[in-house]
Amino acid sequence: MLNKLTRLPPAKGFTIKRLWLAGLPNVIGRRRFATSSIDKFKDLAFDTWATGCPILKGCLAAFECDIQQVIEAGDHVIIIGEVSKIEHDASGGRPLLYYRGKYGQIAAE
Repeated sequence: MLNKLTRLPPAKGFTIKRLWLAGLPNVIGRRRFATSSIDKFKDLAFDTWATGCPILKGCLAAFECDIQQVIEAGDHVIIIGEVSKIEHDASGGRPLLYYRGKYGQIAAE
């Protein structure tokens, strides 16, 4: 199966970033991570942890995961990981959501 994953160098882990609503104009507003023809991390502040994967600074939460299993499923690849590190912003920021092609937020209680 030829896909983006098979063209990437082997990795020992991956990261999951939980962006918050305040980050919309800076990161998502320009559809930065939905485009393959640009350097997605140019001009963005980020750190790297044990796996070497980028962790965007200012995220609501970040998880670093060690790859446990990779499963091919049709034209998809399912990657199962074990969380090895978590950081979160305790300031109470609102998470950024993406649903049916639009960005939004959870309604305030």
